[in-house]
Amino acid sequence: MDTDFFVRELMTSNGLQPTPAYEAHVRDREEKAAAVDQEFLQTPAMNTEEWKKRNFELRHVFTRTAAHGFHHRICAKRGYHSASEQCICTLCGHSCSQYHILTCQARTETLTFYAKEGNF
Repeated sequence: MDTDFFVRELMTSNGLQPTPAYEAHVRDREEKAAAVDQEFLQTPAMNTEEWKKRNFELRHVFTRTAAHGFHHRICAKRGYHSASEQCICTLCGHSCSQYHILTCQARTETLTFYAKEGNF
């Protein structure tokens, strides 16, 4: 996140010349980085460090939000599934992306509420 690939830093700092294997590796890494859902980068786990601390009580909320965004909790299509263009939010009635819960204007409950199995 906002840093260069370590292999590129090593090559540059040591004055090495790129090889075909190096170029293929960097190209592969760039393709993988470009494929990351940009909404994923806005999840609390990607923007804070507190959940990594020892005995952090809400770690499961941070990691589950990043993993699936609790999409299956607010989507009209019931059950766990990946978001699609047909998904509609039960809270606001708008299109429901994988991480819609983070920006839904109609959400009144905390993310901790959506993490609890007994609430659904």
